Amino acid sequence: MPQTPRSSEILVRIYRLLLVAYPASFRREYEQEMISVFRDMAEAAWRRGRRAGLLWLAWCVWWIGKVRKDIASDGEEH
Repeated sequence: MPQTPRSSEILVRIYRLLLVAYPASFRREYEQEMISVFRDMAEAAWRRGRRAGLLWLAWCVWWIGKVRKDIASDGEEH
């Protein structure tokens, strides 16, 4: 399927939402760069027709952020 700017931007919006799982200080420092890299990867993957891989990548980013957040909150409880 041909790449459309809209499809790429929808994925970037989802990715941006998933980045909320990261600590605010980390996002302030790295969010724009992470989004830029993801956008480039998304566009390349859409051109190659690999949408499932992008969804998996987005899920991994969310999961990593969640684990980091859980670890940080566990440290605060002790």
